[in-house]
Amino acid sequence: EKVGWGGAHLSFGFTLLGLVRLRTGKLAEAERCAREGVRLAERVGDRVPARWYAVGLLVDVLLSRGCPQEALRVARTYDFAPPYPNAVVFPDAQTVYGRLLLAHGLRREAEAQLAAAGERLEAKGVHNPTWCPWAGHLALAVAEEDPRRARALTARMLRRAERFGTPTAIGEALGFSAAVAEAGQALPLRERAVETLRRSPSRHLYAEALIELGAELGRTGRTDRAAGLLTEGIELADRCGAGRLAERGRAERAGMTATTARSHGSRPS
Repeated sequence: EKVGWGGAHLSFGFTLLGLVRLRTGKLAEAERCAREGVRLAERVGDRVPARWYAVGLLVDVLLSRGCPQEALRVARTYDFAPPYPNAVVFPDAQTVYGRLLLAHGLRREAEAQLAAAGERLEAKGVHNPTWCPWAGHLALAVAEEDPRRARALTARMLRRAERFGTPTAIGEALGFSAAVAEAGQALPLRERAVETLRRSPSRHLYAEALIELGAELGRTGRTDRAAGLLTEGIELADRCGAGRLAERGRAERAGMTATTARSHGSRPS
């Protein structure tokens, strides 16, 4: 900016700054950076790498904020869809597009995109699950029809995350594993996710883990601890700008409170 640059390089700068904001859970700031990256990339031209970077990040951030309709509008506005660029862009465009399809309930279409992304990245030796969590999203896409495949995908993701060793990678993989786990197996995975993500800079992932664990505990009747976890998760989600996540936490807490009240009210005096 000081030397008057206002094209691709500055767009990349804003996009990468937005990525840092996303990875630390500052989702509103991440969205502002991504939108500025998109605005600047528009000066360069259509379907150039700078725009793929910026639009891909913006869609990813909007999905993390719980805004799938706005994410879809952005994708359509900027033609964020196949065919994908030959250049390496981050976040991986095909994975983000698959995540977008999944957010809109298009499971088969999402499966095709995410499986193709996985094959491409595997062939290139890209195994870092934090760099591209295609396997976790693919597991969610196939879990209903093929739960065994879903669990195999998340188990491999978790092994790779443990090899990389960062709290973010491990905690995110544990969250995906819990989401597709067999009945009765999710709770210990969610406990581990909370404990691991407590040490991660990804505050919105930690907030999600708190809310998921609180909801799981509430379903098993451990309402006192569940309420505390949900409250902590809701407050953190609000600070991160993850409004839909906070709403989900409030709904879980309200439902649990209502159930407890009905249970107490039915007791004989």
